[in-house]
Amino acid sequence: MVGYGWTMGHRMYRRVGSVLAALVMVGAVATAASAGDGDPDPSFSGDGVDEPFSTYSKARGAAIGGDGRIVVAGNGWSNELMLARYLPDGSHDVSFGDGGLVEMPNAIEVSDVAIDEEGRITLSGTQLSTLTVARLLKDGSLDASFSGDGLAMPIVGDSSRGNAVTVDAGGRVVVVGSSGTSENRDWVVVRYLPDGSLDSTFATDGVLVVDAARYESAEDVAIDPQGRIVVVGSIGSFWNDSSLLVMRLRSDGSLDPSFGAGGVVSEAVSGESWGMAVVLDDLGRIVVAGAAGEYGTEFSDIKTYRDVLVVRYLSDGGHDPSFSDDGIVTTDATQLVLDQPTAVSIDLVGNIVVGGNSADNSGVGAGSGLLIRYLPDGSLDTTFSGDGIVSETPWEFRVNDLVVDDMGDIVTAGTYGFFGSPVGFVSAPSPVDPQFDNGMVVARFEGAGWFRDDADSVFENDINSIAALGITRGCNPPANTNYCPDGHVTRGQMAAFLKRTLDLPPTEVDAFVDDDDSVFEDDINRLAAAGITKGCNPPANDAFCPERKVTREQMAAFLTRAFGYADDGDGDLFTDDDSSIFEADIDKLATAGVTKGCNPPVNDRFCPTQNVTRGQMAAFLHRALS
Repeated sequence: MVGYGWTMGHRMYRRVGSVLAALVMVGAVATAASAGDGDPDPSFSGDGVDEPFSTYSKARGAAIGGDGRIVVAGNGWSNELMLARYLPDGSHDVSFGDGGLVEMPNAIEVSDVAIDEEGRITLSGTQLSTLTVARLLKDGSLDASFSGDGLAMPIVGDSSRGNAVTVDAGGRVVVVGSSGTSENRDWVVVRYLPDGSLDSTFATDGVLVVDAARYESAEDVAIDPQGRIVVVGSIGSFWNDSSLLVMRLRSDGSLDPSFGAGGVVSEAVSGESWGMAVVLDDLGRIVVAGAAGEYGTEFSDIKTYRDVLVVRYLSDGGHDPSFSDDGIVTTDATQLVLDQPTAVSIDLVGNIVVGGNSADNSGVGAGSGLLIRYLPDGSLDTTFSGDGIVSETPWEFRVNDLVVDDMGDIVTAGTYGFFGSPVGFVSAPSPVDPQFDNGMVVARFEGAGWFRDDADSVFENDINSIAALGITRGCNPPANTNYCPDGHVTRGQMAAFLKRTLDLPPTEVDAFVDDDDSVFEDDINRLAAAGITKGCNPPANDAFCPERKVTREQMAAFLTRAFGYADDGDGDLFTDDDSSIFEADIDKLATAGVTKGCNPPVNDRFCPTQNVTRGQMAAFLHRALS
């Protein structure tokens, strides 16, 4: 399932009351990690992995709010509701529940979680064999403004369950799932108003039931910018005769005739196929993750196998030929028989990240969680764990959901130990709970970050940090998938960096005569109005020289004025800047801890006339904000 995440098309260049507070919330004060893509992130909870509860528990959904906090939801042994909320560094958020944890009896058997724009937490699942939605406030208590007590349970057939949830731009809650018996089920789509009442403008009194075959199950949902609802799942006579099904609905619940055949695409890939998760990219394409293979007459039949299936559709429902030529990729990810995706997301540079599990088909064999990263063209990304696949997760835990965070890293939620139906395999005892061999596990893995070209840069963490705050947008518009860390910073670019960092207000002043053709003219004028720049041709200073490269000494002057540094540490901190007119600015910058020198490890020189690279500029800004 996909709760909430960042994609390349949803880079939100947020301004907040305190830039420092924002920096802490996105975890940008962490030092550069030594791990590589696909490795557990040591800046999260010390080793990349956390098991929040000391008793039996299982995580089903994960989501990240606009403030960067991570919410993981699941259940305990008696189906009590269990949630954990984390700060970006992996520590528990003590403002949530009891020390960052919530346990609530008899609430809901969770399947998915989403966070709305107000920070409220919405859960889908089941209670008393009935599709159920719950909404919690930011502090972890049930939201009484939602359906009176925080729980909504529409009557949909004799037995129903919710499998996935999302919240649209108007705050309406959309849940998908199924209803009926174990062998004869229908798709269900339900939409609630923000107050928890059924939305009468959607389908029939807020509920859509699709009965197209003997067995249908809607597994995930996404909403596009036009408000159209994309639902993915499976259809067939039963599990051994299944086809992937994608359906797009208009906002009123009617089928969208501009998609597929009357709003529906159904296909079997490599025998049988199952749709399990969906995400939309910034071009309006629909990415579906699922499984393809065959089922034998018995679960342990040798004919039973599943491979990972990823299909990318164009907005009209046709296969995207730019994705593996025919829009379809199947991956035999492990040596085990069953590879079962459960979640899909798109990272900050457009890679497709699939999470799930692998197992043999004996019912008691070995297995593990699974992460796969594909490039936008459908090929495996070999910069991710060497071959594009992580098939041995820490503690061999099951990956039930994943999201990509503000820094481009991959947050997973799952369960360690006994995995239960349909895989049913058992791993070594949980280090926390050997009695039940089962515990909720949250992990963060190193991801691609914001750009494709900075993996070998010593400034990668600094670059990702300022990108997460909206201070940089990249160097290759409109794609902006590169940062050009070794490129030099121009004075125009410097103006843009500082305007975004400080959120400088607009001005009607036209300060200089030589920037009318510059894309940075507005940034330059705001910088001048704030007194941060004086021009480049004293004493007249009617020119800014926007294309001129910025030297390290000039950078010191810009930042000293921008951040108001006054303490020079008694001066003369470097041996090579005595003749620089910016020596005082350099000393103030060094005293503030923003610069360390240019000749490590001695660092007794500043190299004032060297040009500043974009990577170095990211480090300077990161330190200034930290």
